[in-house]
Amino acid sequence: MTGEQLKHPKVEFSLFWNTRWIKNLKQQDQTWDTLDKNGNFNATGYALALWGNFLSSKMVYTSATVGIRTFAGYDAEKKQLYVYTINKSGNEEKINLNVKGGSVDSIVQRWELAGKDPKDTDPVFRKIESASLSTDPLILVVPGMSISVIEYKLK
Repeated sequence: MTGEQLKHPKVEFSLFWNTRWIKNLKQQDQTWDTLDKNGNFNATGYALALWGNFLSSKMVYTSATVGIRTFAGYDAEKKQLYVYTINKSGNEEKINLNVKGGSVDSIVQRWELAGKDPKDTDPVFRKIESASLSTDPLILVVPGMSISVIEYKLK
């Protein structure tokens, strides 16, 4: 939902309502809570942090398959492109990334949030150190049940 809202230039403000239910001190963390009872990120918090930490000045058009959702943000001055991929399936998927109207110089960084299933309250959030540009078009492998963001430097 955050990606869809960011695509619309007339949306000036968006708020994620459920930071944490105040009565859940004794319950296991819920998938809709962004914070746990100690103020640490839950899975949803990490997913929202990807948008907050890797946001460009302008969202640009992307297309994808039925099982993969994609979004992209572009900063012309910095020649910076962020590509967000959401894989809601339980299967690893290969994505063929084509950047139209520009070419990729390098991958600056890649972050990934991946869980076991949609109700996983303890997914792994990590920086992918092995991200490298080998061919154009670039082929990315994204795990099932994951959200990834990749920062590219364009030529």
